[in-house]
Parts: sequence; structure tokens; C-alpha cells
Amino acid sequence: MAIKFGILAILVASDDEFVTVRFKVRTKPESTGDAAHDLSRLEPQRRAGRRHRLTVRIPLLAVTDVLPVHAQTVETGKREIRLQADSSWNGKPYTQYPAGRPQLTMLKVTMRPNTALPWHIHPLPNAGYILSGDLTLHDRASGATHTYHAGESFAESVNAEHRGEAGANGAVLLLAYAGIPGTPTSIPAKGEKPEY
Repeated sequence: MAIKFGILAILVASDDEFVTVRFKVRTKPESTGDAAHDLSRLEPQRRAGRRHRLTVRIPLLAVTDVLPVHAQTVETGKREIRLQADSSWNGKPYTQYPAGRPQLTMLKVTMRPNTALPWHIHPLPNAGYILSGDLTLHDRASGATHTYHAGESFAESVNAEHRGEAGANGAVLLLAYAGIPGTPTSIPAKGEKPEY
């Protein structure tokens, strides 16, 4: 006598690492055509079929390797211009990009509370974004200063000595440079330590 079975898979939960799936399996004997013969050979609990449950946690990586992942909807993203500048924060206009093959560099710089970076220059255009804390920029030649807070962007000066000073909560910066291979992103002023 053959056994029929059916499987029902139910997604129970998922997180960043695992998918939890509950399987319900039901087995039922297949009839031979002779009902009296079939029923006489089966135990009462098997006549209605048996149900089995199994819960499995599967690594998400294994699921995504097997199942194609598709975006549900295609739509235009929301754009916020954080910075668009043709001059630095201290009013000095940008003149040109370095000649040569472009190289983009992005750095995350963390400053402890109430500390100042050494005086330095940047030989190429760059921009910063304050992830957290506050940063006051100082221009050495003019004495100009400007304070930026978390969520604000700034255009850095090129070939002008300056430094940043973190506030009481420190500062975490994201800095992006448009340079060329072999050109440093920061050059210490004479007698100063490196910026980072």
C-alpha cells in the first residue's frame, strides 16, 4: 500500500541572519480500491492520516543563494543636496582639479572631545560631513572660523593652512577627496604632526 504525503512550508520569522520556516507534513495511506481490506490493515490513528511539524532556522545566506531576490517596486529615490560649492568654507574659490587619472578617497576621522587637529593643507578639493559632534574650522592666515554640527556639510580649503577643533562631545567626520594616485589627501604644515 502506498503512502501519500503533502508538505506545507510557512515562513514564521526572519532577521538579518536567519529565516525560520515551519514545515507541516501530512501522510495518508493511498487506497488499494478494496476499502474493507484497506481499513482492516490500518490502525485507527492512521486512517485519518498523520501530521508532523518541523521548525527549521536556515541561514539567510543559504536562502539568498538559492532564491532570487528582487526589489518589490522601482521608484525614484529622494535626493537631498548636502553640499554644492565652487569655493571653500573660508571663501577661497576652487580653481581646478589635479591633472591625471582620478582617484576618489573617502575617510572616516574620529576626534576626541576638546581636541584640535594639527595645522595642515589639502592639495586637492574635498568635502566633509559631520556624522556626530561639532567641528570648528580655523583658517591660520585670516583667523576666520566656522562651526559645523552633526548633519552639516562643508567644503574644505585647498592649499591654505587650517585645522579642525572638536567640541565637548568630540566629532566624527566623513571626508571625501577628489585626487589622483600618488597625491596625499593631507600635508602637515611645517613642524606639525600629520592630520591623520
